[in-house]
Amino acid sequence: MEFSLATLVSAERIVNASCFASLAFLLYDHVLTFDTEIRLVWNYPGHTFGKGLFLFNRYFGPFTLILYISMYTWPFVSLKVCTDYHWVEIVSEVIAIVTSQSILMTRLYAVYERNIKLLVLFGILFVAEFSGSLAVVDTGFPQSIPGPPWIWAGCYVGPQPPLYFLTWIPPLICESILCFLMLYKAWTKYKNNCDSSLLRLIIRDSVLYFLTMFAIFLINCLAWALASQNYLQVALWWSIALPCSLCSRLLLNMRERIYVSENAQRASNFTGIGSFRVVVPSGLSVESD
Repeated sequence: MEFSLATLVSAERIVNASCFASLAFLLYDHVLTFDTEIRLVWNYPGHTFGKGLFLFNRYFGPFTLILYISMYTWPFVSLKVCTDYHWVEIVSEVIAIVTSQSILMTRLYAVYERNIKLLVLFGILFVAEFSGSLAVVDTGFPQSIPGPPWIWAGCYVGPQPPLYFLTWIPPLICESILCFLMLYKAWTKYKNNCDSSLLRLIIRDSVLYFLTMFAIFLINCLAWALASQNYLQVALWWSIALPCSLCSRLLLNMRERIYVSENAQRASNFTGIGSFRVVVPSGLSVESD
């Protein structure tokens, strides 16, 4: 199907606007939660795996989107630069999905009380998900082509193989399984009248993440399968911005709940009958009857 030059330029502007919008959304979300991040992450003592994972997820997304924007607006790029950049684009997309899924899998692992069988299942899911996507990529790979500098700047994606949209199917299946596991745990806790506010918070935020990511993966899959070649990347940027935002909020909300609970516990230590407790800065306590 052929398109006029005006149609190509219009489509390119829409794709770039979507990228700018996803970055603006992510930066706005960072501004809203930055004070909470300072209080609960930067001022939190120690260096843990969870803290490192949060910071990587928090700042990898904006960095990647800024890189995308620079490559899609920079004039006079060569074919080699566009080809190399397209590989960077794919790798960064994989890293964003792996990071967000790792965060949610650790939450599931905690909710299921460190079930080793579930950990093995997660490993199998990871291998199957990326093996399936790589198998599709192996059938053909789209090229990234520099645009005419007198019309538009940067790189744009050329024609893609007919089955390339299937790369979104393995992440869709993986997200569906993870969402089912979380919903099942929510149902069992409701059935057993569990009254853990922290657990309810984790389940609520995790289910919201799973449903949102399922929707954005499905939109990308349908766009790559049915939409015009010029609009393939219109929703791609949101598959980076949304997991970055949702996972950051999940971890911040969880730390906030733990922080409030710990403060309440410390306050209650001063009201014991026949004893008093002094909490020292090192986290140790001295009791006297």
